[in-house]
Amino acid sequence: MFKQPVHKDWAFWVWAALAIFVLVANAETLPEIFTPPITGDTVTSFFALVIAALVAPWIFPCFIWLLPRYVIGKNRNKQIDIVTDRMLYTLPPMTPRRLFMNLPDDNASKGKTFEQLVRWLFKNDPRLTKDFDPSKIWLWAQYPKRWGPDNGIDLVAVDKTGATWAIQAKAWDPDRALNKSAVDSFLAESSRQEIAARMIVTTAVQTTDQLQQSISAQEKRVVVVDGNELAQADVDWESSNLMPLEKYMREQGVREAREKLGQ
Repeated sequence: MFKQPVHKDWAFWVWAALAIFVLVANAETLPEIFTPPITGDTVTSFFALVIAALVAPWIFPCFIWLLPRYVIGKNRNKQIDIVTDRMLYTLPPMTPRRLFMNLPDDNASKGKTFEQLVRWLFKNDPRLTKDFDPSKIWLWAQYPKRWGPDNGIDLVAVDKTGATWAIQAKAWDPDRALNKSAVDSFLAESSRQEIAARMIVTTAVQTTDQLQQSISAQEKRVVVVDGNELAQADVDWESSNLMPLEKYMREQGVREAREKLGQ
């Protein structure tokens, strides 16, 4: 109840003053308590006085401190809930930079996490579930018909016409243009007969001219889903459990809202 140090909390001094008041009010009784002979009634009076001095002073602070805090606190919590809900509802839209920052720092973990995030999008983004079967999206290591180790193909998906798509998930700094060398092995590996079309899903927002020319020259269809399109996905990113920074940003926002409201 008291803040530290205790002597700086006003509630302590209220308690102390009222305790002294109780003792002063019973000043006439004190000599009798400490004057022999000490009888059973004297002992009873002594404990009654101690209890009165220790317990009774808390009654007043409870009404002037705890009760108002409880009433005001309930209203403040309602305000916090309203502000927090409004803040979360009006969070700025997702951006390619924010997406990229949510991924781990080291490249190996970054790539693996982004592959899982792309798979999650195929199962949850309405734009993708409209065309693809959510139950038929595999990481390459889980694909039943894989023909060898990962050589650029990160995922395989089957659309609702039954066509098989090879997908590369490329976590790329949005400030840099995605270049041709980054996807060459994917385009070569996915040119096999059993693959009907290809898709490059990336956090990059630009591609180099050489990459665009290479994609245009491909016999099989190649679709590029860039960072801007990714950021527009109608999904709750935090529910993917793959974006801890996003969760931190939301929690930090809640804390800031509470601080502004004084709690």
